[in-house]
Amino acid sequence: MSNHRFSFASLLVVVFVSACADATPAPAPDSAVPVPIDPTGRYAVTSSFALSSPPAAAADVLGELLAATDGPDDPSRYLIDLMIERLPPGTTKAYAAALAPYVAAYVNQRLAMVAPHFVDGARALSTGLARIATRFGTTETFDIASDGPRVEGDDYVAESHTLTRTITGVRFDLHGGRDVADVRFAPLGLPDITTGSVAMIDGDRLTIVLHATSLPYTRMLRLGIDFAVIPDVVPAAHDLAQALAVLVDCDQLGAAVAEYMGIGSTSFYATACTLGLTALASRIYARIDAIDAASLSLEVAGDAVAVDKTGDGPMDAFMHGTWTGSFASMAVTSSFEGTRQ
Repeated sequence: MSNHRFSFASLLVVVFVSACADATPAPAPDSAVPVPIDPTGRYAVTSSFALSSPPAAAADVLGELLAATDGPDDPSRYLIDLMIERLPPGTTKAYAAALAPYVAAYVNQRLAMVAPHFVDGARALSTGLARIATRFGTTETFDIASDGPRVEGDDYVAESHTLTRTITGVRFDLHGGRDVADVRFAPLGLPDITTGSVAMIDGDRLTIVLHATSLPYTRMLRLGIDFAVIPDVVPAAHDLAQALAVLVDCDQLGAAVAEYMGIGSTSFYATACTLGLTALASRIYARIDAIDAASLSLEVAGDAVAVDKTGDGPMDAFMHGTWTGSFASMAVTSSFEGTRQ
């Protein structure tokens, strides 16, 4: 009887062991395999560009304001010359032109009363203009649509997508990230700038194929002066003529000139001063408007890191983007980043 019990128990052990050996669990799916990133969608994008020097077409514009403070008897001589240019032809104008160096020296002694902020203001305007001529940014949208895999022979290369890049405005940073002026085209009645390219995704690398965009450099400079540089120097002003009128007290200048000349009234010279400042503003704007925007082409290719925060496939953002190429035939240093809308 005991032998029977032993044999039955032994059989149970053998069956149990055998069953355990056959029931080895199947390997769990490899959860480490990432879901491919899908960049399809719309993204809000900002780009930043830096030039080693302004395009040659902008050189005359940059030099105009600097000329107001670079002479030994400036700014008084510069202001006196502006005023004399606007005097009506006649004996008084000829007399004033002959005495201009002496009048300028006399006004220089009264500069604190006539134009206490003109030197610093003119230099700040010139510096600001030089900065926006070489450093500017854009606000954009990227619309990315899938074209399917791009294949060379039998080898999978990357996922190819159509990219529609739309520039909707410009950005100007005068103080290293503080008080960035963001100017959108649409509220000003200006058209957006649209161009097409190809975007490819390979792992977490987003590549944008080389493409050309005609940036309206003239329009950008004008917007930068009116919406960034001028408000930074003269907060109450909305254009260059208003800014110059704040920096120079034409009534005081007219009084000083009338006192020295002994001919002509304060209002006579003050009116000429106002006309001279208005003419200076118009001359600077005209030189900006004369720049040939069509010749200033931005030609770049991009490379960025694609980010899928949740790991579910759709690209949430791209970062550490770098544009490589040229603007107005000059090498440009640039960056970009974007987030899904």
